[in-house]
Amino acid sequence: MKIIAERCLRCYGCSCVCPSSAIVVVDLLPIIDDQNCNRCGQCRKVCPVGAIDENRADPGV
Repeated sequence: MKIIAERCLRCYGCSCVCPSSAIVVVDLLPIIDDQNCNRCGQCRKVCPVGAIDENRADPGV
């Protein structure tokens, strides 16, 4: 999963609901650590603008 920076409102709701603590904030942008993500979808459910893409992984993390 990946957070689409252009859409993200930086409300950080995703990092608050992540049960595996896979979402960290770096330079005010939440980043999903795919190695810790269990793909439960809680972050997608809470995102008010659909900024989390389930099909994209962030190779830099």
